[in-house]
Amino acid sequence: LLVVPVLFRPEFDLWVGGNIVPQFAGIDDILGIVFLVLALAAALVSAVVRKHFPAILAIGVMGYAVGGLFLIEPGPDVALVQFLVETLATVLFVIMLGRISLREREEVEAKAHEQTRLGLTRDILISGIVGLLVGVFALAAVSTRPQRDTIAQWHLDNADVQVGASDVVAGIITDFRGSDTLVEIAVFGMAAIGVLTLLSTYWRVDGERTTRLLDLRANLKNVDEEVLERLPQEESLYLSNPLTRVSAALVLPFALLISASHILYGSSSPGDGFTAGVIAGLAVGLWYVVFGYTETRERLRWLHPGRLIGVGILVQLINASVPLFLGGNFLGFWGGWDLPAGLKFSSTIVFEFAIFLTVFGGMATILEAITHPREVSKL
Repeated sequence: LLVVPVLFRPEFDLWVGGNIVPQFAGIDDILGIVFLVLALAAALVSAVVRKHFPAILAIGVMGYAVGGLFLIEPGPDVALVQFLVETLATVLFVIMLGRISLREREEVEAKAHEQTRLGLTRDILISGIVGLLVGVFALAAVSTRPQRDTIAQWHLDNADVQVGASDVVAGIITDFRGSDTLVEIAVFGMAAIGVLTLLSTYWRVDGERTTRLLDLRANLKNVDEEVLERLPQEESLYLSNPLTRVSAALVLPFALLISASHILYGSSSPGDGFTAGVIAGLAVGLWYVVFGYTETRERLRWLHPGRLIGVGILVQLINASVPLFLGGNFLGFWGGWDLPAGLKFSSTIVFEFAIFLTVFGGMATILEAITHPREVSKL
């Protein structure tokens, strides 16, 4: 219901009782309907399917369909972020699924569908009413929004002139609304550390029991198998064979190169420090899946997630403070010196690099905690 107003571009007066008149602009609207149907179908599948893995895939398909809607609007920056975040979420879900024993998953699946007819009817009514109200609100907002004579047009006119960003989104993120980005990235880093703290605290509390049971597994033959099945299986994450190992080894440097291009050219094309961090994080996630925790940490000795977060936030603060020493304002634009390959060194590139460090460090922290929470390195 939220995306219906975008597809049909309605012209109607909701409060006076006018009619909704759908207006099709061509192939884009047809694609939009296809993506809408795909998103709704995937959402329905994720709600009714009984197995976790198909549900995870359905949620991923729904997210990609929403990204397709952003792409045809067009909103390439938003679409790129949507695709990357959905990919990352699917990877994290699959990794977490590998940490849970089959018996526990079956128990949860059985309980999840133990619902009375009355309870099911109640949930359908509540969700339907909420969806209808939000959809009506979205239709009203779209039909009454002003034309492009507000602050949006000012951003379009001044992004390239004032901060050298032909990509308006980049100008907003790194300069016009840079303080928002600064706080948001700091919150992201703190959230990643919070995930690490929660998961590592759980395993510290349960570590003695886990170690004792692992010793029993190695030395006793009559251990309760049901109890042992509930132990996290380190090998369950590994998909290691010659093909996947070579692929993972090649993906990481290419991912870092793509991340560098997003940082350097973020002001003139889709992509920024956030997408760069997610891309690098996905490559590291592939390493954890293929090589496992121990070998990944052995091979990637340079990867210290906590330090990346700290350095990223520090670079952001230094970059924001430089204009103060130049007689400007906090988070003001500075630089603009020409470089080869059509680049310009400025506060925008430094800001994007700081965002990359923080996001990459946060993603690596979460992946490290999820893949092997009993051996998480200290920050």
